[in-house]
Amino acid sequence: EGWLDVPVLTRSEAHDNEDALHAETVPPEMRPLQDDRTSGTTGTPLLIRRTALARVAAKAMLGRALSWHGRADVGTVAVTSTGGLYRDAAGSPGATLMIPVEAALDEQLALLRQAMPTHIVGYPNQVLNWLESGERRAFRNVRCVIATGEVLQPETKQRIVSALGCVVVDIYSTTETGPVALAGKSGGFRVAEENVYLDADDAGGKLQPVTVTPFYGFGTPLIRYRPGDYLEHLRPGRGSSPGLRRFLRVVGRERNLLVRRDGSRFWPNITARLMTKVLDYGDWQVVQDEPGKAVMSIVMTPDTPRAKLDELRTLLLRDVFGDFDLEIQPVDRLETGLGAGKTFQSVISHVRADR
Repeated sequence: EGWLDVPVLTRSEAHDNEDALHAETVPPEMRPLQDDRTSGTTGTPLLIRRTALARVAAKAMLGRALSWHGRADVGTVAVTSTGGLYRDAAGSPGATLMIPVEAALDEQLALLRQAMPTHIVGYPNQVLNWLESGERRAFRNVRCVIATGEVLQPETKQRIVSALGCVVVDIYSTTETGPVALAGKSGGFRVAEENVYLDADDAGGKLQPVTVTPFYGFGTPLIRYRPGDYLEHLRPGRGSSPGLRRFLRVVGRERNLLVRRDGSRFWPNITARLMTKVLDYGDWQVVQDEPGKAVMSIVMTPDTPRAKLDELRTLLLRDVFGDFDLEIQPVDRLETGLGAGKTFQSVISHVRADR
């Protein structure tokens, strides 16, 4: 009954108390511990100690998700990583090859051609960067891409599916907690109830912060931990997985939510289906520096009429932003940083929300 009286632990508090969060001893069944660290996209990486059971649970949750999607027959797995090169014994079922995101693109592709993976676990933008190189031979055995580490946008998913003809499975996971939820075959996410406890919230259809407790995180205990992500519509389970609660989507981290003038946050649901009603375009990014105001940079051809940009602005204000001061700024190109993994964000807010 006192669960909600336990103070929430934020990501910044975890960083500030990193040493104190490392357990002095763990039960024998939790060993051996494995040192790991977060990607550091929100600041300094958080160093954690992952238990043996946490690693087993993560594989079990992934295996179940692959079974849901008919992709449980695993050969070699290529995993994008910030921790350097690592390789399991080649040829064994489920053999893993870590592809370091800091390596040059040619080196990454060479590793992939050598591994010829059946499954890829990686950042969606990293996979796009591989595909945009024109490489296809390295991916001819790929049956499934497991997208993690970033919010998977529908357009990105469709580009991967079209290029590789494979199944794309979206997983919401953090380095600190392991899998939190996995995409169901009928859409949305199913909570990994056996691996974590995800706090419910009475927000109804509104966005709610992720508050999660990993059951096997004895090496670095994180109780009622908030990594900074937001999700939409947590509901009871149903259908083929009635014991697993579900939610619609992960909308992003706090820095990806725009701030209205009243201090409330929202996710601008900007879709290709909406924008192509007006014009063709390339990459885009929305950046906010003060409440109720943002600048959208969008790659356009030099001869795009200003009237078309005005029409796009009117459409976005009507269907997405509402009472917002939105400036649309045409550019020749955006520095997306696709080759460096999870560095590019389509929406960035530098504003601290009041609530």
